[in-house]
Amino acid sequence: MSKDILNRTLLEHAKALETREYSSRELTEAYLGQIEEKNKDINAFVTVCAERAIAEAECSDARRRAGQARSLLDGIPCAAKDNISVAGLRLTCGSKMLKDHSAVYDATVIARLSECGAVLLGKTNMDEFAMGTGTESSCFGRTKNPLSYDRVAGGSSGGSAAAVAAQMAAFALGSDTGGSVRQPAAFCGVVGMRPTYSALSRYGLVGFAPSLDTVGILTRDVADCRTVLENIAFCDPLDSTSHGLPQMSAEARLTSFKNKKIAIVKELCELDISADVRAAFEKKAEYAKELGADIVELSIPSVKSAYAAYYTISSAEASSNLSRFDGVRYGYRAKDADTLDEMYTKSRSEGFGGEVKRRILFGALRSRRAFATRYTQERSRLAEE
Repeated sequence: MSKDILNRTLLEHAKALETREYSSRELTEAYLGQIEEKNKDINAFVTVCAERAIAEAECSDARRRAGQARSLLDGIPCAAKDNISVAGLRLTCGSKMLKDHSAVYDATVIARLSECGAVLLGKTNMDEFAMGTGTESSCFGRTKNPLSYDRVAGGSSGGSAAAVAAQMAAFALGSDTGGSVRQPAAFCGVVGMRPTYSALSRYGLVGFAPSLDTVGILTRDVADCRTVLENIAFCDPLDSTSHGLPQMSAEARLTSFKNKKIAIVKELCELDISADVRAAFEKKAEYAKELGADIVELSIPSVKSAYAAYYTISSAEASSNLSRFDGVRYGYRAKDADTLDEMYTKSRSEGFGGEVKRRILFGALRSRRAFATRYTQERSRLAEE
């Protein structure tokens, strides 16, 4: 089969599978061949499950022959970031701490993809515990940008972005806490979307900062992104913060800009943005206006503190979340420790990389300072009363 088909979008693949231009097995083998050829240089995948993918593709072909395709995603090969749980596959989060850990259950988004008939090719590389901006802190080594090997792929979902950009997967899932899907998508020239918090279930996503984390989607174009989102979004009883997507008819989607306001934040437009990015932004705003949207300027002075607030909140939550990795129940355990305290210290010191340690320390420090401040204020208030 010609490699040219790998240049097609998800929806183009879906149409070709429906018309029997090629089978899901043939498509899956083409992607696996691309992974075998390209991954040694790019390092987008840390786990490839070829046998599983072929078996899933053959099941999809059988369903299509019987006229029982489950969705537009049926038979479409995809990838998932290695902080998303897939039963039976390694779940490493790019860390020595979990390098040999295997998941025992499927994340909800993986279960939804399975229900839709998608074919999972493997797990993708990432910054350790999703903390980073270049996919350089992974214990498996850095991921290279498929557009230029001497540049980074972005992070922390750099492996997923690179896999889509290098035609090693039709689409991929990542996670986004503070830009970890959108930034690598921009670096690699693909579409990356962070859905509204609560649209996709976080059940089975290893937590970095739960109040900020979302599962994200990386595709070749916007239509593909919408297709994946609509197929895997729903209100999940296993995630109390999950609400799915509002029900909307096809007609409503086509006219969704009419009589709607789109705000442009004044303070963000005042940032030092490159001319190309600013021109592209203004072009999209004008396009939305042509579709019927009302473009309004909005001032949010506190947005200037967003970066500092993000680092304070995310690091505090990360410090709390990662306390579970202590070398006792699972994960890396130091072998030359004589006491319990020494085992804790050595296991965490050796298991975590530099960036993760910095965020743990920063989060613990900020949390203690905030507690001390609140405690002092409360004591003062009680004394005055």
